[in-house]
Amino acid sequence: MEKVWHVGLISFKPDVSVSAREAVLNKLKALGEDCGGEKAGILFWATEENMDLRKNIHLVELSAFKNYASLQALREHPKHKEFGEMLSKIADWWTGDIYAPMSPV
Repeated sequence: MEKVWHVGLISFKPDVSVSAREAVLNKLKALGEDCGGEKAGILFWATEENMDLRKNIHLVELSAFKNYASLQALREHPKHKEFGEMLSKIADWWTGDIYAPMSPV
């Protein structure tokens, strides 16, 4: 059965402090668990600083979900909505979702 993979790319606005960026990274690292973790169908969650800043993308979030309904449930979770509201004031972001095998290699 193919899972749903999700990627989030975050670009901070120029005036955002280093401490605010670090706070976002820490909140985003915990967001998968805060929204239910494996019990909620979140099978994989990784967030780190981007190693390639040429396109001004500062953070990358990669996650895998049991199914599309699990991804949609994350998006509706109050902690995710709260994070998005906070993030919207200091960053722009792009997302993508695909169906793929759990282990691509």
